[in-house]
Amino acid sequence: MATDPTPQAQPVPAKPTASELPTKMTLGGVTFDLLSFMEQGDGDSINGNIMRERGVKLKANMSEEDGKFIYEHRDEIPVELRGKVYFVFPDWRYPYGYATYLPWSGDQWVQRWGWLDDDYWNANDRLVRRVSSST
Repeated sequence: MATDPTPQAQPVPAKPTASELPTKMTLGGVTFDLLSFMEQGDGDSINGNIMRERGVKLKANMSEEDGKFIYEHRDEIPVELRGKVYFVFPDWRYPYGYATYLPWSGDQWVQRWGWLDDDYWNANDRLVRRVSSST
C-alpha cells in the first residue's frame, strides 16, 4: 500500500480568548491584576473617558509612574500577551488629551499615545492594578 508523500497541513491553534489570557503578571517583583474595563452591552468599544471612570472604580493604577514601571520591565511581560492586549494608562498624558498605551509592535512592547476622547478603547485593552510588591 502506497502512502501519500505530500506533507499534511497541521491545524492552526485558535487564538486565546480574553478569558484564556493571564489575569495577573509579575514584573520587577510587583504583581499586577490585568483588568478589562468593558461591560456587557458596550458593543465593540467605548470612549476613553468612560474607560478612565471605570478604572477609578476598579482601583486601577493608571498614572505615568505605573506606566513607566511596566515599560521599564516590558521584557518580563508574559509572552502569551504579545499582540493580544494593550496596556493603557489614562492618567499618563501627553498634552491635548492623549493617553499612553503600550502595545506589542513587531518584536517589542512600545509606547504610543491615543486620543482619550475617542471611542476606540476595547476588549483588547487592559488596565493594571498593583496587588503586591516585594519591597
